Amino acid sequence: PELIDPCQYPNEGIIGIDFTHTTDNRFNGGAYVRCTGASTTHPFTFSTERYPGTYKVTVRAPDSYDQASNLPRWSTVVNPAFVVSGPLANVTLDVPVPALHAVSGRVTRNGATPELIDPCQYPNEGIIGIDFTHTTDTRLNGGAYVRCTGASTTHPFTFSTELYPGTYKVTVRAPDGYDQASNLPRWSTVVNPAFVVSGPLSNVTLEVPVPMLHAVSGRITRNGATPLLSDPCQYPNEGIIGIEFDHLTDTRFNGGADVRCTGASTTHPFTFSTELYPGVYEVTVRAPDSYDQASNLPRWSTKVVERLRVP
Repeated sequence: PELIDPCQYPNEGIIGIDFTHTTDNRFNGGAYVRCTGASTTHPFTFSTERYPGTYKVTVRAPDSYDQASNLPRWSTVVNPAFVVSGPLANVTLDVPVPALHAVSGRVTRNGATPELIDPCQYPNEGIIGIDFTHTTDTRLNGGAYVRCTGASTTHPFTFSTELYPGTYKVTVRAPDGYDQASNLPRWSTVVNPAFVVSGPLSNVTLEVPVPMLHAVSGRITRNGATPLLSDPCQYPNEGIIGIEFDHLTDTRFNGGADVRCTGASTTHPFTFSTELYPGVYEVTVRAPDSYDQASNLPRWSTKVVERLRVP
C-alpha cells in the first residue's frame, strides 16, 4: 500500500491490526503498521506477540486522515482462522480492494448550467456536494464536490471522483451555507436512483429538475387600512415584519418575505415581494422580532390566508 500524504511523526501508527481470539477473549491483542519516515511509501510491516490459539485477524480502517492510504476506508477481516502455535515470520495479511473507477461530469439545472447568487470567496471552495450511496454495500459510499473555479457567479459546475464498482443512488445535496447559494434548490435532490459504475465514466450529467418560480407581491393591511410603525425604522431596507408561506403538501417549497423599511418615517406602504414555487400555501404574518419592528399590528402571529394558490 501507499500513504496519501507522508506521515508526520516517527513511529506513528499508520494502520492497526486486531487479533481476536476465537475461544478466549483474554488473549485478544493487536499490532500497528508504523511510520518509517516522512514518505508516502512504507514497507507496511508489523510485529507483535500472541498467545497460542486461533485468531480472527482484522485490518482496521484508519483512525484519521493522517493515516489515510490507498487501503479501504473500512475494516477488513483478512484471515478468519489465523493459527498461532509458535513463532511466525513473513506473514502476509492481504487486503482485497475493488478497483476504483474515475467518474466525472457536471451538474445541470433544468438542462442549463446553474449560477451562483454571489461569487464564491475561496479558490477550490466546495460550491455544492454530491453523495454516491451504494445500494447494497455502504462501505463503498463515496462523494464529490462541485468546486469554485474563480471569483465569479458563473462556473462549469463540473465534478470528478473515484468510485468502486456497483449501483449507487446519487443525490445532489442542498448547499451548506450562504456562500454556496445558487439557483439550485435549497433541498437535496435524488438525481439518479440507480447509477451503475462498471468502469471509468466521463461526461456524466446530473440533472436537477427545479419547478418554475413565480413572482408574488402585495401588501399587508390592518382592519382594511395600512398599518403604522410605533417608531421610525432605523435602517434603510430594514425588515419591518415577516411573512411565512407554508406549502400544504411539500415543505421543501416553503418560502418567506419581509415588509421592508422605505424611509425614516412611521408610515410605510407595507408592501412585499417574493418568489414561490407552484402549489397551495398557508400564509402567516409573523409577530415582530424586536421593538424596532413594533407597529400597530398585533404582537402575535396571524394566519391571514388558509389557501393561497400559486399557479
